[in-house]
Amino acid sequence: MTHCPTLVIAGTHSGAGKTSFALALARALARRGLKVQTFKVGPDFLDPTYLALASGRPCFNLDGWMAGHDHCRRLFVRTTADADCALVEGVMGLFDGADAESAEGSTAEIARLLDAPVILIANVHGMGRSFAALVKGYTTFEAGLHFAGIVANHCGSERHAAWLSDSLQGAGKPPLLGAIPRGAFSELASRHLGLVTADERRLPESLLDALADALERNLSLETLFPKMLTTTTKATAPLDPGKRRNAPDSHQMETFEKSPRIVIPAKAGIQKILKELDYCACPGPRSGIRRNDDLPVSGKIQRPPQMTLFPEPDAAERSEPAATIAEQKVAGAPARLRIGVARDAAFHFYYQDLFDALDAAGCEVVFFSPLADRRLPEGISGLYLGGGYPELHAERLVANGEMLAAIRNYATSGRPLYAECGGLMVLSRGIEADGRFYPLTGVLPARTRMLAAKKALGYVEVALTEDSLWGRRGDVLRGHEFHYSELIDDPASDPLWRKVYSVRRRRTDVVETEGYQNGAILASYTHLNFASRPAAVARFLERCGGT
Repeated sequence: MTHCPTLVIAGTHSGAGKTSFALALARALARRGLKVQTFKVGPDFLDPTYLALASGRPCFNLDGWMAGHDHCRRLFVRTTADADCALVEGVMGLFDGADAESAEGSTAEIARLLDAPVILIANVHGMGRSFAALVKGYTTFEAGLHFAGIVANHCGSERHAAWLSDSLQGAGKPPLLGAIPRGAFSELASRHLGLVTADERRLPESLLDALADALERNLSLETLFPKMLTTTTKATAPLDPGKRRNAPDSHQMETFEKSPRIVIPAKAGIQKILKELDYCACPGPRSGIRRNDDLPVSGKIQRPPQMTLFPEPDAAERSEPAATIAEQKVAGAPARLRIGVARDAAFHFYYQDLFDALDAAGCEVVFFSPLADRRLPEGISGLYLGGGYPELHAERLVANGEMLAAIRNYATSGRPLYAECGGLMVLSRGIEADGRFYPLTGVLPARTRMLAAKKALGYVEVALTEDSLWGRRGDVLRGHEFHYSELIDDPASDPLWRKVYSVRRRRTDVVETEGYQNGAILASYTHLNFASRPAAVARFLERCGGT
């Protein structure tokens, strides 16, 4: 369906290495001056922050179950309009999604929707010929998928790589594109929700370049984009076996000495296979498959723009909110409304396409930092407190009494205030964590506490039982929950608060009541995906005073 050369990066399972591979490939392409548009399959707020830093462009989520096929198609076409190529990082294993019996919510669903070839990443530690059996299962499990090839991650040696490659060739399966040695990819920080959110300190340019260097040392980009490296520059010249494509920084050299390039012997015939095949495919229709041979040639290596995702947590205290960047982005637009959005190291779980929708509606999306700012943005008609990690920054939130008071005062103004997950926690009376209690705004008449195990994980469908900020009674939206905290008290025991959500869990069909509403205030643990009901955004703007 797309005119933009696209690759879907899938894994055999979570932890196979698809995120490291996607980051490495995005960086390797972007530093050659290509505009790389990245996407993440599924309800993920963390991986997109990494992909945005690697590519220098915002990353967007594609979720067939929550947002629907039409939205995913439109979003993809719109955001790749000026891109040279697109990379789609999958979720969990290739076929994992919303349930055990269908492809809904899976990477496979999105690959078919985009009609894009798949690179399958597999952890091959301790595997030999069984690797071919594994690949056969993945490439024949469902019809309609097209495989560019396979990448063996955590490979042990050149001999191991040759064995794996020969096993695929002998079984008539897609070719081995590359073999990444154990330890070649730097480990990425993680915590209970998955990866730690990326910023310029946790994911510096040196780490991104190290990932890209490790990839290029063990996989030729020509096998993915045949015209990508046809210039005469030193960095894009053919690589002799055992030599690095780019000279590493001195602090990276040790890593590559420990994990030398694995060269797949000529017997594997990868280049020959790729030239002869228009990507390998499992049984199913192959119409519309594109070869990635029409990317623009760039002979100049350049760093992609370094994005700043959140304000520096230790920045000097400001009397004005950190909203100038967002305001400049919409300068000149017919701004009917200003919507304040909390965004910093504590609050940053948002879908980028929501901000695009608000911007397209003529709104000014004004970002501010509850950690660093002392007051809310001036003149806002609505306030959105998204999810994140408020428990990690509880001391700083408590110390910023002026901001807590500003949120508390705003809650009495009658203007819309929406808080989800981490936002709900800051609206509560406080957070119990690590044996301490951190008092917060007290707008929501309940306390929250952190747990050692997951409280909730998975897709949900929300039916409104009363009119709310996002729709009328009976309207249905989709979203997901993933949190390690819980409410200690029931806010609905206060007569001013009502539960307005009927939440059905996708995997179990269990129905619970949630969504705490008091006038124009709505707080919930559910992360709603508003593409599941586009009219919800119009409803919210209407409640904010829009026409």
